[in-house]
Amino acid sequence: MAWAVAVEFQFYLIFPFLLGFLNKSPLKVICGVIACALIFRLMSVALGASARDLSYWHIIGRIDQFLLGMAAAVLIKQGGLRATHYRVVLLVGVLLGVAFLFGFHRLGGRSVDGTWRVFWPTMEGLVYAMAIAGSVGAGTLATGAVSRCLGWLGERSFSIYLLHMPVIQILVQKNGVLRMTGDSALDALITTSALGLPIIIGLAALTYGVIESPFLALRVKYLSEASTVTVRAIGAAASPKIIS
Repeated sequence: MAWAVAVEFQFYLIFPFLLGFLNKSPLKVICGVIACALIFRLMSVALGASARDLSYWHIIGRIDQFLLGMAAAVLIKQGGLRATHYRVVLLVGVLLGVAFLFGFHRLGGRSVDGTWRVFWPTMEGLVYAMAIAGSVGAGTLATGAVSRCLGWLGERSFSIYLLHMPVIQILVQKNGVLRMTGDSALDALITTSALGLPIIIGLAALTYGVIESPFLALRVKYLSEASTVTVRAIGAAASPKIIS
């Protein structure tokens, strides 16, 4: 899953500029950048590039998804929609998300290339932005133990994402699939639920505790120390100088 980290790094380099532009004219920036991304992807495919590889290895293949996520944040911050409206947005986003995932795998999934993949990141990003904006804007949809469980999984979601593919590949290649019904799709669902998810979540909990969490804590300390240094530097620059 190195592609995910690579694309994120590319995005972080331009994020401050995008945020500044987005604050000034959000609709213009969103529509303009998405249009440019689609045009660049179409041009690349016309010249022989792989639409699939663009979507996995280059920011041009994912910039629209990042922007749509930022747009969802702007929408929530500005308000204007009621909680009931956000619940409708959430429901539509979830239903479309399930339909899109089903369609994606029916088309061949991750390994298949095609011109349709030029437009797929934009459509996918719009659906996910709807689901996230609807969930956040609607407020607390789960309470108590359910809320804590979802929060716990959310903290470890990046580790879950990075680990799910190798775990699934090992189960498939090492005859770990539970063949209980004779239906390949149903057997895959049973295997994922009974073996895949517990293993993935367990490994994600381990890597989050050993790798992610310590680095996140370090990041907080680093920012705190940097802020202190900056304040001291500003104070020193503003203080009267004694010339000896």
